[in-house]
Amino acid sequence: MQISYVKAGFLTLLLMGCGASNRDAFSEKLESMEEARKSEIQDPFAAQAQPGADEADRKQQRKIIYNTQLSVVVDDFDQVSRRMRTIAEEHDGFVSDSQTDQRTSDRRSGRWVIRVPVDSYSALLAELSSLGHTESQQETASNVTEQYVDAKARISNNRELERRILAMLEKNSEKIENILRIESELARVREEVERMEGRLRVLEDQISLATITIQVREEKQYVPPTSPTFTQRIASTFGKSVSEMKDFSQGLFLMLVAIAPWAFIAALVGWPIYQLRRRRRLLTANNTH
Repeated sequence: MQISYVKAGFLTLLLMGCGASNRDAFSEKLESMEEARKSEIQDPFAAQAQPGADEADRKQQRKIIYNTQLSVVVDDFDQVSRRMRTIAEEHDGFVSDSQTDQRTSDRRSGRWVIRVPVDSYSALLAELSSLGHTESQQETASNVTEQYVDAKARISNNRELERRILAMLEKNSEKIENILRIESELARVREEVERMEGRLRVLEDQISLATITIQVREEKQYVPPTSPTFTQRIASTFGKSVSEMKDFSQGLFLMLVAIAPWAFIAALVGWPIYQLRRRRRLLTANNTH
């Protein structure tokens, strides 16, 4: 992680339009302010890099975002649909999004997005999986520790810079030009702080609450797929061969049907020409003899 230390220097450039004596005064203040800030800044990863740190402490410092995609087949869609919100609430979670498709009575389906505290994540996932037959399950755990620590460090450093700029503004309030330039830099620093605080809030929400997206579809008398036996593979191969032969025969017949009109037209035009040429050859042969 790289932390920018040129913000105060940028402010110095903004103040170059002031008089020579004021410029020197500002430069001295900025230089001393920069040196003091550098000496106070600490590497946010220093505590994690300590060789004597306990393993439990390191795990506590990790920031992980959990996401799971779950697909389940059930016998009774209505029962599962009614229980979904109750199940989420029993684990201190909530349904953030839901969609259902009940256009066909025997192929109903639904999708629910559940947010749940990380401590209840495993228990809720196990209960959702037990609703029916789990077809697929995909889990991801994204480590965002570096992004989280970086955002906090940037906020802290910008807050410190903001405090120092305010102190400079109080001490140099004589010239309107200086005030406007300092306030412009102050607005930029505060905008950066607000942006990083928004990013930090999003990360904290994703870290504290795991996300489970469950797809549910109804299928009566569902039989889970199994690995085919050798006999079944023979039957399947033979069936595919017969099916391909049938498709080939149908394709050939359709091709002949498509050619038939053109062949008829070609015959109507070509037969008279053929007869005419045949007569000419016969006449030529008779004249020769």
